[in-house]
Amino acid sequence: MPAEKPVRKQFYIAALICGFMLALSVNLQQFGLAAYPDGAAAAARGGFITALYVVLVPVFSFFAGKKISAVIWVSVAVALAGFYLLCLSGGAGGIYIGDVLIFICAVSFSFHIMSVDKFVGITGGIRLSVMQFTVVGILSAVLALIFEKPVLSDIIAAAPQILYLGIMSSGVAYTLQIVGQKYAEPSVASLSMSLESVFAALGGWLISGNVLKPQEFVGCALVFAAIIAAQLPEILSSKGKKSSVKNQDQCKI
Repeated sequence: MPAEKPVRKQFYIAALICGFMLALSVNLQQFGLAAYPDGAAAAARGGFITALYVVLVPVFSFFAGKKISAVIWVSVAVALAGFYLLCLSGGAGGIYIGDVLIFICAVSFSFHIMSVDKFVGITGGIRLSVMQFTVVGILSAVLALIFEKPVLSDIIAAAPQILYLGIMSSGVAYTLQIVGQKYAEPSVASLSMSLESVFAALGGWLISGNVLKPQEFVGCALVFAAIIAAQLPEILSSKGKKSSVKNQDQCKI
């Protein structure tokens, strides 16, 4: 725990902000997945819509005053086209309430990623993760009591899934995200995290038997293409900086 009072205060602020944004994100995602009707490719749709945060982060950065490259705006246009095919190609009736909830989840995840990037260098990865999950646990318990009626027998019946989601999908995955964002280039971290959309589609197909319609498959492909393209400016910039540093070192030798 940080010893100095100002640093301790900043640490608690970081934990509250990151914890609140993560709690909002994961609960919206779960409510959204539960809201899909039978027969909808919930896992694939949810995974690719969630991954839109990779495009949303630079858009929000633009409104915060950061200059955005033309590649990002092209990525946004492609992502919107993919989102249309994924959710709206059948008209307004083709969009589910689950799509809306998970899109809001993607917005929330965008702010969570930006919050972690802001605070992780101050608090440290593991410490921030522990406090973040404390906040998430408290807020999620309150939401469960408000919107649901927890039954002990149901919790016991779903214990394997709950343990996996709690330990692996949440505890391990989000802790690694925080630690990774401390050391990895932002472009590499975002690109790696965006692969969740691919694994969501594969998992939905292999485990849940989800089958994408042709236009939904094309929509997923466009969203993923936009996600990859959105990383190109930072990837190229990072390579340029590393090449410049390497050349300077060689000149020194």
